[in-house]
Amino acid sequence: MFKQIHKYWAFIFIIVFLFGCTSKQQNKTDTSLVLLQPNSYNGQLTAQQLMTVEYDQQHKKLRVILEITESQISVVGLSGFSVPLFNVTWDGAELISRSNVPEKYNVISGEKVLEDVMLALWPEKELTPLLVHKGLELVASESNRQFYSDGRLVMTIEYQNFQQKNGYMLVQYYDVDVTYKLETLQWEARNE
Repeated sequence: MFKQIHKYWAFIFIIVFLFGCTSKQQNKTDTSLVLLQPNSYNGQLTAQQLMTVEYDQQHKKLRVILEITESQISVVGLSGFSVPLFNVTWDGAELISRSNVPEKYNVISGEKVLEDVMLALWPEKELTPLLVHKGLELVASESNRQFYSDGRLVMTIEYQNFQQKNGYMLVQYYDVDVTYKLETLQWEARNE
């Protein structure tokens, strides 16, 4: 039994070491990427959610930690072993992105999750620069947001008590056949 515990921890150490060695960090000032200013959220938020991603007949789960303040937005994705998969921070001027996600799984990249957070949570009136840049039109109700491109539905975000434990947001991309559910584990908001 003692040997099994040592093997287990040795395995965990090797995995963490390998992820650390393959981590990619990028500081971006990419002009093709349009992100909204952190203070345009009009509040502060700390949330933890369980993200279940479905694509190519696969299911992946990870924990997502989100923090929004007036000065920055941070999104961290963690594996089941709490190994960081991605970490993205945006301060309104510089995007810092670290990723351990293999290219074939870029559907859950930190930058993509950050953009989706904005599309899901920002006040409608603040979304205009992002929508214009992406060529999207928004049709919103209290329970969902639908995004159209050239009259074609490309994305839907549905809300079900998402600010409460076990509530969720369901994000569906129709053009790339990706769906993910963000089930709320913790939600602490101020000034929303």
